[in-house]
Amino acid sequence: RKGVELLARSPLFKGIACHVVMVGADTGDNRTQLEWALDSLKGAGHEAQGEIRAGEVEETLRTYQKDHAIEMVVMGAYGHSRIRHLLVGSTTTSVLRRTSLPVLLLR
Repeated sequence: RKGVELLARSPLFKGIACHVVMVGADTGDNRTQLEWALDSLKGAGHEAQGEIRAGEVEETLRTYQKDHAIEMVVMGAYGHSRIRHLLVGSTTTSVLRRTSLPVLLLR
């Protein structure tokens, strides 16, 4: 939500086309969140489109980026304990290591 709210409010991002991609199951809750994000961005004057896609996060986002000529990634960064990070890794870290696009991390 923070990323969508920042993009919607910030004069730095006025008028840019936005893509909202949720990686996960196509559930009612995810559909509601996606619709909220798209409505918020469109209400702020952005051209916005979005999808819910199943799959592994990094590969799914990378494919979407290539298919839609995405130029910048905005994503949330969530804090986890060091032990959890060592055991399961970090999606954020992995995306940062593998993308060649500029990334804006929000926390």
